[in-house]
Amino acid sequence: MRAALITALLAPALLLAGFAVGWVMAGEGWELTRGEERREPSAPEPPPATSPRLPARDVSGADIPGLPRYPGSVRVAYVREPQGELVWTEVEYLTEARLERVREFYRDAFRTKGWAVGDVGFSQGAWVYFVMDGEREVILELQPRGRLVEVDMEMTEPAPPAARQPAPPPGDDADDAGDDDED
Repeated sequence: MRAALITALLAPALLLAGFAVGWVMAGEGWELTRGEERREPSAPEPPPATSPRLPARDVSGADIPGLPRYPGSVRVAYVREPQGELVWTEVEYLTEARLERVREFYRDAFRTKGWAVGDVGFSQGAWVYFVMDGEREVILELQPRGRLVEVDMEMTEPAPPAARQPAPPPGDDADDAGDDDED
C-alpha cells in the first residue's frame, strides 16, 4: 500500500519534470533576465516580403485561352516552350487587389468557363489550384507579394499536330537503312 502511494505521488512529478526537460531541450524554454521572465523565439523572424511594383504595361505574350486574367492585373512574365508531345506555357501577373478577391474571381471563372478543379491547396499564405479543361492542365498559384498579389499560371497542353515529330514506323530502324539482305 505504501509503495502504491509513493508511486502515485511521484508519477505526476516525474511526468512534469520530463515535460519541462523536453520543452527546454526543444528550445521553447523561458529565460530569466534581471528577475523578469522573457520568452525567446526558437527561430529568427523571417525578413518581410518585398513588394514588387506594379508595372505600367504587360510584357509581350498571351493570356491562357479560356482562363481570364484578373481585371486590372499586369502580365509580368510569359514563357511558352515545346516539350516533346506537350507545350508548356507560364504566365505571371501582378495585381493590387486583395488575395481573397482574386481567389473568388478564379473560383467563379473555373465554374463559368468549364474548368474542372482537380485539387486545391493552401500553404504559407498561397492558394494553389490544379484545374483541367479537356487535355489542358493548369496549375494556378495565388500568392501575396507585399501589397500586391502574384497570379502564376502554368499550363501544359498537347502540341499542335504540325509541331509534333512523327514516330518512325514499327520495325523501321535507321541502322538498317540501305542494307539489303536480298541480292
